[in-house]
Amino acid sequence: MGQQQLLLIALSVIIVGAAVAVGVNLLTEGQSQAEYDKFYQVATQAGVEFGKWYNKPVAMGGGGKNVSIFPTDLGQAAAILGLESLATGESEVYMSAISSTFVEDIEVVGSSTATVDGILITLTHKGLPSGSNTASVVLSGRGRARWDHDDSTPPEQG
Repeated sequence: MGQQQLLLIALSVIIVGAAVAVGVNLLTEGQSQAEYDKFYQVATQAGVEFGKWYNKPVAMGGGGKNVSIFPTDLGQAAAILGLESLATGESEVYMSAISSTFVEDIEVVGSSTATVDGILITLTHKGLPSGSNTASVVLSGRGRARWDHDDSTPPEQG
C-alpha cells in the first residue's frame, strides 16, 4: 500500500473513533437527564394525587381539606400518593420518608399571597448518584409539588 492510502485509513479510524466517543457521551448524558426527568415526573404526580386526596370529602376517603388527618405511616401515605414506599422499594423512585409535621405552601398570585396546607415528603431515586438521589418535596393541597431547594437536589422545573 502506498503512503497516501495508509494515511487515509489512519485518518478514517481517528474520525470513526471520535464519532463513537461523542455518541457514547451524548447517550450517557441523555440517560442521566431522563433519570432526573423521571424524578420530576414522580414528584409532580404525587402532588396531583395529594391535591385529589386533600380536596376529596372525608366520607369518600379523602382529607376534607384537613391535612392533619393525612397518614404518617409511610406505606399508607405512599399508597394515597400512588408511590412505592421504602418497604417495597422495587421502583427506581420511591418515597423514603414523610414528615410528621405539616407545612404551609405559600402561593403568590399577582400581588396577593395565599397559603394552603401541605406535607413534606422525601423521594429517593436508586438510579442517580449518591448526594443527588434524594429530594425533599412539598406537596400542596392545590395539587402542586415544589422541591425544597438545597445544593444536592435538582432545581424546580417550570
